Amino acid sequence: CTGKRDRAAFKPITEFTDRDVINDYRFLEEALLEKDRAKRWKPGYTAGTEAAQRSERPPATAKIVGTLTREAKTRGVELFCMPDGM
Repeated sequence: CTGKRDRAAFKPITEFTDRDVINDYRFLEEALLEKDRAKRWKPGYTAGTEAAQRSERPPATAKIVGTLTREAKTRGVELFCMPDGM
């Protein structure tokens, strides 16, 4: 036990206090900040390597991601796509 409350744990609305609302709001703000950081983060690779060439590709379009997800589903695979930068 770390002594910290599980921030994502369920809490009945009848037990909610003003402090809980503020904590939940801050939790959501932190999640949005992490999402934004992940979008902007770009790993550094040695120039000329295959990894560097792959990192220079444009982001996948919604059509490509949709096709990939659909084809995976027809093969019995549940595919989750992360935003670029993750």
